[in-house]
Amino acid sequence: MTGPDKNPESHLRSARANRLFAALVVICFVLLLGDFFYHKEGLVEAENIPGFYGWYALLAGLVLIFAARLVRYLFQRREDYYD
Repeated sequence: MTGPDKNPESHLRSARANRLFAALVVICFVLLLGDFFYHKEGLVEAENIPGFYGWYALLAGLVLIFAARLVRYLFQRREDYYD
């Protein structure tokens, strides 16, 4: 066999994962296109930008990831802390 994977079904899982990812990208693109075809009445001007909520969610997720990394760095103990 070629490659580090010894499991004969590993190529099937990666093909399924690629198809799932492609399907999710298509769904997101269709939803983004749909955002151009209706009138929004947001409380602030930024809410009227097409795709605003998607970008806002992406930014919020990235902030959470970096905040979690910071908290891990602040509270991390040495490897031999309990010895």
